[in-house]
Amino acid sequence: CSSDLYSVGVGWEGVTLVDPGSSADGFPSGPDVVANNAGDVVVVWRKTHGLPNLRGSVWARRYSQGIWEAPEALLAGPAGELIEGAAPGDPTATIDPAGSIITVWGGWELLFDADPAGIIGTRFIDGLGWEPAMSIEDNGARGPATVPRITFTPDGGAMAVWADTNDSFARDIWAVRLHP
Repeated sequence: CSSDLYSVGVGWEGVTLVDPGSSADGFPSGPDVVANNAGDVVVVWRKTHGLPNLRGSVWARRYSQGIWEAPEALLAGPAGELIEGAAPGDPTATIDPAGSIITVWGGWELLFDADPAGIIGTRFIDGLGWEPAMSIEDNGARGPATVPRITFTPDGGAMAVWADTNDSFARDIWAVRLHP
């Protein structure tokens, strides 16, 4: 992943390599980017290796006060490596005016439960950093959770929505409110 920043009256800033990606540490894909009025930006993405051995991780990198911070593993093994049996979906993020960020992703996260087709997420609080990733909704027997979206609500909470596919390939839309 690489990125450019645009400034009114100046144009595009130079390209920055956000994650080099390699066959050794997984292939980055599915990036999302959000920004607040202060110019803080966060990019989230996943890294995966496909079959026969599902392995995956989820990453974020912040741009704050004109500086790119180091990439951070939101869902990864102890040394930032891919997790065996994890197949995270593309993450999506939202940011509030104070710089708090919430990111969510769907997929199979064997780290969290035995029926792992659900929504996983984490929150960044300015000055404190990223909280540990946690299951927001395990989706039970409804099927894999896909295409999650999230937004902050005016009271500082958030609302996450996603689709799922059941055994007959019917889709439903689900939502959960995350309290501040």
